[in-house]
Amino acid sequence: MSADRMKVRLVTDSLKEGYIHEIKAEGVRSANNFGLLHNFGYYTLNRIPDGERLVITENNKVNEPVMHHTMETDMKAPANAASVAKKGTAVKHLTKQPADWKNGPDRTLTIATKPGLKFDLETITVKAGAKMKVTLSNNDDMLHNLVFTTPGASNEVGELALKMGLDGQKLNYVPASSKVLYHTFLLQPG
Repeated sequence: MSADRMKVRLVTDSLKEGYIHEIKAEGVRSANNFGLLHNFGYYTLNRIPDGERLVITENNKVNEPVMHHTMETDMKAPANAASVAKKGTAVKHLTKQPADWKNGPDRTLTIATKPGLKFDLETITVKAGAKMKVTLSNNDDMLHNLVFTTPGASNEVGELALKMGLDGQKLNYVPASSKVLYHTFLLQPG
């Protein structure tokens, strides 16, 4: 902690560029014994900076693990673009127009990203059964995907994605859940 007690240097391990990291600060109190308004935050590590690294000594070494990653035991990799659907099974990730769409999609939509894990559209309204072509444009400086869930399941699916931990990126942060209807793969910035 700095002499003026306004700054703190955190020493972390297991950070990876392009990942979103959850930082928990439970128990941090002010000099007046006030807790933080929010005791957690999310940080996207876009680049590991160059420069002097902290030398770990017995005085500054953390002996207890402070990062916890959990995995749901039933999580599997999502279907990839080459997946062939079994008869009667919906494909959750399509990159080509289905052959039975003779006249093309009923509606074409491009969704773009905004800083803070947001999209430029907050609501999409479509007629039930409409054929939709959705394109995700990642113009942000971090990785993004787009996941459509069953009604009311977005928070639950999001929590499952967070629990994927360090394996999340290779699984496109798409949990193996029946509540996931459709998804894109994880897109790099640009």
